[in-house]
Amino acid sequence: MCPVTPHESLNNEKIVNLYYFLLTNIYLRKLSESMFHETSLLEATAKKRGFHLNYYKKTVHPRNPIQILILVQKSD
Repeated sequence: MCPVTPHESLNNEKIVNLYYFLLTNIYLRKLSESMFHETSLLEATAKKRGFHLNYYKKTVHPRNPIQILILVQKSD
C-alpha cells in the first residue's frame, strides 16, 4: 500500500489553488526555493487523478515583477 500524502485529501480545486499560491510566493521570495518540492508533490497528486499541472512565469514590469499562468490539462 502506498503512503497517503496530505495533498491527496484535497479536492482538485484546492490542489490548483495551492500550486498557484506556492509558485507565486516562491518567485516573490516569500518562500524558499526548496518549496519547489511541494509543487512536485502536487503535480504527482494531480497526475494520479488524471490531470497535469504546469506553469509559465513571465516578468512583466518592475512594479509587477511576475505573472504566473497555471495550465491544467486532462491526461490522455
